[in-house]
Amino acid sequence: MNNYRIHERHGIKVVTFEQGRFDAKFVNDIKEDMLVDILSQDSVIFNLTKVNFIDSSALGFMVSIFRHVDSRFSVCGCIPAVMAVLELTRLVKIFPVYDSVEIALFGGSNEE
Repeated sequence: MNNYRIHERHGIKVVTFEQGRFDAKFVNDIKEDMLVDILSQDSVIFNLTKVNFIDSSALGFMVSIFRHVDSRFSVCGCIPAVMAVLELTRLVKIFPVYDSVEIALFGGSNEE
């Protein structure tokens, strides 16, 4: 079981993670299969709504995806702890982070 699902919405691959830990073990388990599934795509969104822990391997994997899809990569649905890691590592300055899949898909703003 991969613990993630990939579906396409409006020509964009949305990867929804179905488990709480996005860590080195999980990245090692999914990397090859996921790369085959998404790297032919122009744009990719990682939906992290169910992720409550993220480590440096997961961050590196996200940067790798970002580079492979020519910067058309975004993340959405981060809980505060995951968002704090993205802010601390300054990845929020590298790729967009949105509140929801819908905002990521339709170019909305997170500004209040």
